[in-house]
Amino acid sequence: MALLFWLGTSKRGKSLFFTGRIVKTFDGAHMRHRMITNDIKVHVLDAGPVRFVGLEIVAKSFASYQMTPLTLPAAEARQLAQMLLEAVDYQE
Repeated sequence: MALLFWLGTSKRGKSLFFTGRIVKTFDGAHMRHRMITNDIKVHVLDAGPVRFVGLEIVAKSFASYQMTPLTLPAAEARQLAQMLLEAVDYQE
């Protein structure tokens, strides 16, 4: 149980879920809906010559913790950022 806690909360433990070492972390979005809290953090990953971005999506409630790691190459991360901006600015 302690190993799972270390993997989910430490920078070095989280690096095992991504393609590379976490270089920098940006706190992203935070949302609370009733008893569930969702957090998204953005990580810069060092994976050698190719730059990757990691998204850490966390859902927490009273007795539950779920972390979903997502690793994207830099080009796909830019495309995702562009789609998010388009969705924010969308008007019917």
